[in-house]
Amino acid sequence: MQFRFVIIFIKAVIVTAISSLLLSCEQQGQSDYSLPLDLSLCQFQGHDCQREVAGIEVNLDLSRPDAPSETAFDFSLSTSKRVDNVTMRLEGRDMYMGKIPVRLSAHEGQQFSGKMIYGHCSSGYMVWNVIVNFEYQGQSRSIIFPILADNQSR
Repeated sequence: MQFRFVIIFIKAVIVTAISSLLLSCEQQGQSDYSLPLDLSLCQFQGHDCQREVAGIEVNLDLSRPDAPSETAFDFSLSTSKRVDNVTMRLEGRDMYMGKIPVRLSAHEGQQFSGKMIYGHCSSGYMVWNVIVNFEYQGQSRSIIFPILADNQSR
């Protein structure tokens, strides 16, 4: 009797595990092209992305509006006022993918440029936060540009 109970219990566990795997694969395999456009994300088609902090406008522009993963691409960054000690890094918004430092080259005025590259997420929908830190009038400031990787104008 006890042996029969163990067999039934093991079958139930196996059926539950297989069902869970099938459902999770089905959810991950669904096309995310039907997702509505998230207006909180930067939209690079035809223009740069603008954010403001402490009265300073900060603009980020990508050479590749589709923001491809696993492909290095150029970016430019500009500020409306003179800032010091500018740094940039990338972090996954919804999934921890590490902290990726981005090297900046300073140009005349408040212009910066560089290249960025980040990894690919198997879920098909990955938002990266481009985090820019700087000092203005002796105070540290931060601003975040959320970008959708592999953006096909969703």
